[in-house]
Formats: sequence, structure tokens, C-alpha cells
Amino acid sequence: MEQKLFKSSIFLLFIVGVFWIVFSSVIYYEHIEITEAYKLFQNILILGIVFGSVLILWCLIGLNSNSKQVNCMYITYNVGVFVFLLASIAALVLTIILANKIPDYQNDSDCTSESILIEFSELNKKSFQTLCQSDCQCYYTDITIQAFQLGIRNYTSYTNEPIRVQQCKVFESFDIDNKDSNSEILKAFEQTYQCSGFCSKNSYYVYSDVNDGQPIGDCKHQIIQFVENNNNRFIIASSIMTFIMIVAFILSILQLFQTQKVYDFQKKNAELYVNNS
Repeated sequence: MEQKLFKSSIFLLFIVGVFWIVFSSVIYYEHIEITEAYKLFQNILILGIVFGSVLILWCLIGLNSNSKQVNCMYITYNVGVFVFLLASIAALVLTIILANKIPDYQNDSDCTSESILIEFSELNKKSFQTLCQSDCQCYYTDITIQAFQLGIRNYTSYTNEPIRVQQCKVFESFDIDNKDSNSEILKAFEQTYQCSGFCSKNSYYVYSDVNDGQPIGDCKHQIIQFVENNNNRFIIASSIMTFIMIVAFILSILQLFQTQKVYDFQKKNAELYVNNS
């Protein structure tokens, strides 16, 4: 009986490990440009893959302890499962906290309350006032009328001129926190969602390629929507996986008690045998 309980616990833990590897990998490659630009999001997904891999390795430890049937190895396995369960619960709590915080970002329509939104908004405002304006001549291929309509004032047909604000020399002098990482995030969203601007709509692309046409919206909405959608996926996944890990932990604890009972019974019989002889 105790062997079935323990094997069931290992099997459930293995399922959780495989799930986190597959789940995190699928999301990682779903929008590879955004994932590689958004380092925090990338690190979370890598952590999910590592967590799944460690769970699978721990299953091997469980199988080893099961084959040797050493009580201290059973205890070590159970302690590990408990630690992994706590990590899973912590991840679930963090995703729920973020879900409750997202409406604050959505309601900050002017980007004046939340610090991260202020950073993006200031960077966008400065960048839009720089690319294809007096501080940075850009390479633009469309006709003069189109350029005038979009507000492009300073451009040339020489291909060696900047097509995005990151290529402007003056960009390095921007006194804005996280300008490099945030500009890469905005670039990825411009390329993926055809948006440009943050708390204001730009009339041309600023971080990807000014020649790509006219943006269709503000990137703030797309970024918050991206975070919300993926956070909801993590809430659902974490909830299910945490429940499975709770079951796996309970099964492993029951197995440990069963093993202890057998051990005590065998010890008692051995003592009786010695006393009778």
C-alpha cells in the first residue's frame, strides 16, 4: 500500500515538473521578440523551466529512496516536496497580488501615479520629440506630404541616418531611468502590435522603424493587456499545479507514516522473538 502511495506522489510531482517546462517554454516562444526584450518576463519564464527541471530531478531522488527504502531518504524527499509546495504557493500569491494591482495601472490614464508608467511615458515623450525632429535627423523614404502629415520635420534620403530613436546620438544623453531596457520593450511591442506611444499615440514609429507606416494605437494598452493575459494564465496554471502538489505531498506523508508503522511492527516482532528465545 505504501509503495503505491509513494509512487503516486512521485508521478504527480513529475507531471507538475513536465507541465512547468512545457508551459513556460510555449509562452517563451509565443512572442519571442517581446520575451527577449522584456527581461523580467523572460527571467520568470526561465525560472519556471528551471523549477520544472528541479522537480523532475527530485522525482529521481524519490525513486531512488523508494528502491532503497531508507527512512531518512523518505524524509529528505518529503522535505523537498514541502519546500517546492511553498514555492508554488508563493508564486500563486504573487500572481494574485499582481492581478489586483493591474487595475491601478489601467486607471492611470495620464501615467502620473505609477512609477513604471511614468518612466515609460517620459521616455516616449522625449523620444518622440527627438526622432525626425531638430535633435535627430532620420532616414525617411515616403513623400514630403506624408512626412508633414505625420509631423516628421527633419529627415533625409541617406540610408545611414537613424530609423529609430535608439540610433540617435542624443539618445545616450537622455536622463531617464531604464531608458535602454524600456526602449527595447517598446520596440518589441511596436513590431508585434503595430502600436507606438505611451499614454499618448505617436503618429509614427519611434523605437522600431519610422518607415513602417502609421501606428494604430497606444502601446500602454497593449503592454498592460499582455501582462494581464499572461498573469491570468499563470494564476490558472499555478492554482492547478499547487493543488496537485498538495495531493502529492499528502500522499508522500501518508506513505511515510505507513512505512514507520511497518518499521515499528517489525521492530516489535524482533524484540518479542529475542525475548522468547
